[in-house]
Amino acid sequence: MADLRNKYGDVVYRIEGDRIIDTYGNWLYTIVGERINDTYGNWKYNIRGDDLFDTYGNRIGAMNDLADILPSPKDSNNSSSRSSSGQKRNFPKRSESSGCLGWIVAILAFLVFLLFQTLGGKLE
Repeated sequence: MADLRNKYGDVVYRIEGDRIIDTYGNWLYTIVGERINDTYGNWKYNIRGDDLFDTYGNRIGAMNDLADILPSPKDSNNSSSRSSSGQKRNFPKRSESSGCLGWIVAILAFLVFLLFQTLGGKLE
């Protein structure tokens, strides 16, 4: 097991075999030959010598700075990562959740519509 440290010396990732995991044991990346894939097998990075490249061939940085180049584990909570205990549940943020106000207005409008339908013939 090798530790990947950021520029401040903090352990951010660990390499266990061909897997890159965070400090909590969540599997984030897999090293396959000269490629780094995410947990679903999607190609994310390419390793050429001592340098790391993105999928478009742009040099991102040196392999020595891998812990600083990869998204931080705090950012990976929002991405899809698998852990040994199963999938994490990501609940929608307040701005993404569907509001109840729309449902309440729709129900009230429907009730008013039904009220006018039933009273329409009786008003004279």
